Amino acid sequence: MKRTINGKEYDTNNLWYVGDPCYVVDDEVWYEFCQRTYSDKAKAAGHSYWEDHCDSIIQWDGETITIWSNGGDGTWEFSFTETKKPLNGRRSSFGVDAGIFAIMPLKILDIDMMTTERLMGLGMIFDKEPTLHVEDGIVYVNDQHDESVTECPDFRCRRIVTWDEIETCENGTCEGCFQCFECDCVGEEE
Repeated sequence: MKRTINGKEYDTNNLWYVGDPCYVVDDEVWYEFCQRTYSDKAKAAGHSYWEDHCDSIIQWDGETITIWSNGGDGTWEFSFTETKKPLNGRRSSFGVDAGIFAIMPLKILDIDMMTTERLMGLGMIFDKEPTLHVEDGIVYVNDQHDESVTECPDFRCRRIVTWDEIETCENGTCEGCFQCFECDCVGEEE
């Protein structure tokens, strides 16, 4: 099957979806998908593969699917570099309603009746197989962290921190994270 995305035609055999499987697995087999996902065997395989938030690894329609979670439902937004971006564009996101997300080849998804625009609104579409993992509560796609975190603004530090871990001095000129913050302007007169 072919899909036109951004004016270019793609073979769905060579495209990948990143997002919540609940949007793209047929309702008639969703129960079976969940049974496989939450089986003891699948969970053990996931935890032995990657301890941090890898829920399970299952076989689905002839493909190996690694399923992740990060604390429930929500939307994960990304700002990709040009070389790592999905077909959705540099600023892309995926939503989660079932509490899980995965990389899935488009060829196994129940999307025949779904418009490309709808599909891209539910998840991210890649023309090269992407990478996905969760580490320390941060979702990474193609080694790009989600926008719930940022790099510390102090160029000497650059650790990945949440937005509420950034401190700013009273003058608004010095910034850093909770571990490196030092104000260089305190006590100076203008």
